[in-house]
Amino acid sequence: MGIMNKAWKVLFSLSFIFIITFVIFPGLIDAIQFEFWPSKWEKSYRKGWNDMANSLIFGIMDTIGRYMGGKIVWTEKVITILAAVRIIFILSTLAIVQSWFGAHSPLETDTFRMFNLVLFAFSNGFIGTQCTIVAPTLVAKDQQETVGLFSSLFLGLGINLGSTLAIPMANLVPQK
Repeated sequence: MGIMNKAWKVLFSLSFIFIITFVIFPGLIDAIQFEFWPSKWEKSYRKGWNDMANSLIFGIMDTIGRYMGGKIVWTEKVITILAAVRIIFILSTLAIVQSWFGAHSPLETDTFRMFNLVLFAFSNGFIGTQCTIVAPTLVAKDQQETVGLFSSLFLGLGINLGSTLAIPMANLVPQK
């Protein structure tokens, strides 16, 4: 188990990234309604376009983050800190969905909603890629294949735990 002693921080960070992602996306993100849609559209029509736009923006920014994650490689310490800081997205997304700061707050604007979504998606792709690139470099050459296997195990663990935790999070979305 010497492999886990060397790479556990990055592997745990990989799981944590996907726990955060699946707790928030798509459930809480799709509850965010942008105001820039034409007001003459029916509510259900706006909701459909809104959900599609949220998924499209997330997919594009996640892909850009993954691409950039392969171009720039950071240290284990930086990656671990960035992964932990992503917990802020749970709070910021809940603040948006539940209108914690009132209608006239700068946090209730489409600009902040979009900024939150873009940064959330980009960081998912970027930091997730960083973890999968850096983890094998922390061990000897003959152990790198095993760490790659552990990476996929921790990725699956993060997805499963995040999806499970997303179920009670759905109760925090106000019914309109």
